[in-house]
Amino acid sequence: MPAAPFSVWELSELKLPWVVRRRVRRLRGHAGIVLGAVTAPDSTRSGSFNSTAVSLSGNGIRLSLSTLNSHRAVAARLPAGPYRLAMEAARSPSSSLFEYGIELADGDVFVAVCRPIQRRTLFGANPESNDWHLGFAWAEHHARCVHGGHPSDIVETSSL
Repeated sequence: MPAAPFSVWELSELKLPWVVRRRVRRLRGHAGIVLGAVTAPDSTRSGSFNSTAVSLSGNGIRLSLSTLNSHRAVAARLPAGPYRLAMEAARSPSSSLFEYGIELADGDVFVAVCRPIQRRTLFGANPESNDWHLGFAWAEHHARCVHGGHPSDIVETSSL
C-alpha cells in the first residue's frame, strides 16, 4: 500500500467528540487508553468495501475502529506503566503508521483521536492527511482537563 501523509497534533486543539468523552468518564479512577475516530460513514450499498480503519496496538493491546461499524470510540483499562503504541490509519489504497511512547500513571487516560483521509465528507474540507490528536484526559475531571502528548514525543516515524 502506498504511504499516506499523517500529522500529529496536541489533543487540546480538538473538541472531543461526545462518545470519546463518555468513554473517558467510564474509565474514572483507572488508567487506560481511549481511541476515537472522526469519520463520515461509508455506504455499504455501493458495493465498496474500501472502509477507513483506525487502530492502536502495542504491548498486547489492540484497539480498532472502522467506518463499517457503528462505534466511534473504544477504550481499554490498563495497568500504570510505559507503553509503546503503533497508530495506523488505513484506507485503500494507502495507509500511514507511526509509533508513540507514553507513560501511564494511576488514573491517567491517554486519548488518541484520528481524523483520517476520507473519500468524501458532507460538510467541510476533506482532510489531506491522517490527522491524529494525542494527549491525556482525566476521567475524574470529566475529560475537561487535558495535557501532554506533544508531536515531539513521537519515538519513531515510518510509513507502510
